[in-house]
Amino acid sequence: AVFDLRDFQITLPVDPIRPKLTGVNGRVVILNDQINVESLSGVLDQLPFAVQGKIDGFSVDSPFDLTAYAGPLEFSDNPLYMTVMPADVKKIFNRFSPSGRFKAGVRLTRGEPHGQIDYQGMVEVLEASARFIKFPYHLDRITGKLHFQTDRAEIENLAGYGETGGDRKSTRLNSSHLVISYAVFCLKK
Repeated sequence: AVFDLRDFQITLPVDPIRPKLTGVNGRVVILNDQINVESLSGVLDQLPFAVQGKIDGFSVDSPFDLTAYAGPLEFSDNPLYMTVMPADVKKIFNRFSPSGRFKAGVRLTRGEPHGQIDYQGMVEVLEASARFIKFPYHLDRITGKLHFQTDRAEIENLAGYGETGGDRKSTRLNSSHLVISYAVFCLKK
């Protein structure tokens, strides 16, 4: 069966928020027990997205290999879709409280029924601000890239401006490359 979607609405089976995709366009092909998603695009909570890949079965716990792209997007302190992110991603997000403009891509895979969901992707910071929970100064005009996967994140060419002290002058902070292991970085506060 082939489904060509035009301005469709889909509710995802993701608890607790059951997000709604609106303005969905694209093609879904079902052949035997496999669902092939071809160039599906739309909007999730004011976030433009595109998805492609395959799902091996019709159960919520079926194996899959999906790639999604989003943005450019703007978000503030607590975006709706953060509630469905893995615990380690939420923990890092909460420690930095970023807001601003971003583009992102992620590949999500589950190799076997009921198996672990693995992910890898990249967030491009177009212009953002953030504050590390244990550092009292706000950073502005942040740009750079964050590459992430199931067990670690890599920061590439992340740069921004922070206050230098009482005179309120700005200093450019720069990191050309930094690897963060979640096991180390996500220790208790």
